[in-house]
Amino acid sequence: MDSALDVYDSITIRILPNGVSFRIRDKAGKTLLSEKAEQANLPPSEAVQEAILLSGVLEKPCKKIKIVFPTPHFTLLPEDVFDAETVEDYYKAVVGDLSGKLLLHRHLAEMRLYVVFAIDEAMHDFLLRSFISFEVEHYLSSMLTFLGTRHLHTNKRAMYVSYEGEQLSILMFKEGGFFSANAFHCTSVNDALYYILATWKQVQCDQISDGLYIVEEGEFQESLLRHLRRYIKQAFFLPINNEDL
Repeated sequence: MDSALDVYDSITIRILPNGVSFRIRDKAGKTLLSEKAEQANLPPSEAVQEAILLSGVLEKPCKKIKIVFPTPHFTLLPEDVFDAETVEDYYKAVVGDLSGKLLLHRHLAEMRLYVVFAIDEAMHDFLLRSFISFEVEHYLSSMLTFLGTRHLHTNKRAMYVSYEGEQLSILMFKEGGFFSANAFHCTSVNDALYYILATWKQVQCDQISDGLYIVEEGEFQESLLRHLRRYIKQAFFLPINNEDL
């Protein structure tokens, strides 16, 4: 990774299925450098570690490091029911076993929610060895906060769809605010279409008046949107600028 800076002000490292993406920002939050590093022939955990080691990101000191995990192993809890002492038992009952995983939680004050998620324990140990200090965040944290703020201005029923790294995320907002979030492993447009339409029906959205927004652009997303418009009239792209997250 090439940068003229002697010290990075902040780096966001986003974990991908077979590597990582990096975003270096200045003090004002402006992106100075954005790169992706992948190792396709290694198991996911090893690929991420190798990509970080080969990227050069460890060669210079950094004031703030944020690691973003797109793990589907998560749940959301309202502030008024979250309890740090019982959250592990709740997670095991709702999401599943924690063998080989580390349970973390992050408070989204604006949303009055806690994101509770699990990451690979070996990966966390690698990060501890590699960085003096860092912050771990679930990938939905920033997106939920951004969309929650947007919803305050529209206050309309809307579904937001994100697809990245074979993970489909569906976020639902109703008139009163945030309603639900789900994630699915997905490798085809047909699978994505099934999960979205099933969720649409389950939360009783209207095919004519309610909106559906895909928050990234790409070949997969374009094909998905074409199929969705056969069933949902108000289906659009709503690309989220990474500077907003």
